[in-house]
Amino acid sequence: MAHYPDGHLGHISDIERAAREERDPHRRAMLWNYLHHAALEVSGDWEDIFDPEMIVDDPQYEMHLGSKLPHPTRSRLRRSLR
Repeated sequence: MAHYPDGHLGHISDIERAAREERDPHRRAMLWNYLHHAALEVSGDWEDIFDPEMIVDDPQYEMHLGSKLPHPTRSRLRRSLR
């Protein structure tokens, strides 16, 4: 099962490298936020993931299910969260 942690570490390393090299400040922030979230998740620090600083006021989700076209989940997700 060692291939899973090795693959995960490679994935995280790739994202960290991309964050360091990214010139667009918005995209760079998204990459660093992803890494921060991932670190909290694997450490089991679930409460900090839901800290107001980690959540945007109006989240927008876009899912791709095997095609280039986004799946229309936003309105359904919003209705389910009310």
